[in-house]
Amino acid sequence: MACFLCFGVFQIHLHVYNYARYQVALFLDAQGFVFSDFLVEGNKRTPFKAVWERLDLEEGDRILALDLTHFSQTLEQLPWVRKAIIRRQLPGQIQIRLIERSPSFLHQEGKTVSLIDEQSRRIPIKNLKPFNALPFVVGKGGREKGLAFLKVLNQYPELWKQMEWVRIVDERRFDLQLKDGPRVQLPEKGAQRAIAKLYELWKNRNDSWRGQIDLRIPGKVFLSPFAPKDKPPRLHKSART
Repeated sequence: MACFLCFGVFQIHLHVYNYARYQVALFLDAQGFVFSDFLVEGNKRTPFKAVWERLDLEEGDRILALDLTHFSQTLEQLPWVRKAIIRRQLPGQIQIRLIERSPSFLHQEGKTVSLIDEQSRRIPIKNLKPFNALPFVVGKGGREKGLAFLKVLNQYPELWKQMEWVRIVDERRFDLQLKDGPRVQLPEKGAQRAIAKLYELWKNRNDSWRGQIDLRIPGKVFLSPFAPKDKPPRLHKSART
């Protein structure tokens, strides 16, 4: 008997709760607290249409019932979006600020070429042609270690402009190919010191600035007039992903 009474009281409370929710919803609707438009900022590479389609909103949706965390997670699945910050602006606007990923370099492993962002993560896009001017890093391990190396090289703008491509060797060290210049073998440790030495050599270069420079041994410079015979990497359309 007692259990039956408790169940009855629970049913009454549940009915009252649902009725109260219904009345609150009616009040909010009357006050205009329903979705009417949204604002997007920071979408330099992300199309407005792609944002709208991901949100799957309809005019008249109750704005306070929208799951903003879910919306953020959904937008962060878009190729260029690193972070999506979403807030309500009552009575009816959703405001979205996108923080997009920055393309840093191209990486080739085997026949696969990928665009890499500022956090060494792949940006999953197919058309890489607009990014062919970015640094080109080749080899297994280049995605993870390439950014740190490029940051060191970027400290020497003149060398940076002369860079044709970079290859990681055995996932340990880098070779640097300069435009119309030598192939430079850099050490596994002390790459920054070796690049500083390369910059000195570059400032004092002459017409024979060709062949190969070996800087793998600290304090030693080995010059060869002969260019390496291995085939240089090239970015082919068939290799793009």
